Amino acid sequence: MYGILEEKTFETEESIIIVEKGIVQGIEIIYDVLPELAERLDLGLRAMIFEVVQGQWRLLDIHQLRQLREHSLLAAATHRHLALYSEEVSQLPRFCASEIMWSNGAVPLLSLRMSGRGLARYGTMIDGVDYFKIHSFRLLMPPLELMFLWNLSAAISGDPRITMFLLKLMKEVVREFEEERDTWIPYGSEGNNIVNVMYAYGCCLSAIGNTLDALTFLQDVINLKDYITEDHFLIPFAMLELAMCHHALGETDTAQEILKDVKNEYFSDSDRIRFLYRLYYKIIVNEDDAPPAAPNSD
Repeated sequence: MYGILEEKTFETEESIIIVEKGIVQGIEIIYDVLPELAERLDLGLRAMIFEVVQGQWRLLDIHQLRQLREHSLLAAATHRHLALYSEEVSQLPRFCASEIMWSNGAVPLLSLRMSGRGLARYGTMIDGVDYFKIHSFRLLMPPLELMFLWNLSAAISGDPRITMFLLKLMKEVVREFEEERDTWIPYGSEGNNIVNVMYAYGCCLSAIGNTLDALTFLQDVINLKDYITEDHFLIPFAMLELAMCHHALGETDTAQEILKDVKNEYFSDSDRIRFLYRLYYKIIVNEDDAPPAAPNSD
């Protein structure tokens, strides 16, 4: 994962300026629409327990990192499929204010990376694990979670160029899977990280309109169901994104069958799954259903 953040992938300086302005503007609009965001972030941070290392830099524990992955992916999906002023988007700060703000704090690293610069000088290694420094929050972030904060920034900004850039980065990980697609099985944390990237890759393909390729990678994630031992939310999330892809292709019956499967198998698993299910149900079935209840942060 660290290698893909260091490979030189050049973009124009003009595009970097557009990216920065787009993300900052998106965050400012969110502040206007959701004035409680900063307060919720402050309360969330005070409630979290951090390990403090290397001069007051903070580390998230395993549970908090898993939560970051789930919440940032859910928030990105919500932003990509709904208007900023929708009721569902207005509920996001109730459970992922931290992820929204951390994604904004990660924008300087994204800008550096898109300009072709490496991030080595902004990184450190602790117990054999690479971390990158989000200075505005004094937070150390592993490569995968940093990538997912960038993915959330891309969704908030609405600029497809950021999504396309992330696809370039993730392609290096996905290529390793593609070479052994028929026999590949995820092992340990590294395998879990690769499956996360495959899911995010499929979502990004869908976001830029490459629906058929998105279907392939989302189905790949679902096919690995029996081998996923950590981030179990990836399966229902992938199924729901798969339903959205079929809906985009006009295959509404297939999309609705997938929704039924998710409801039957996963609806009781978590508030986050129920939130995304209800959100996509409203889009696919096109019924004026009750708005999703906001997930909690458990």
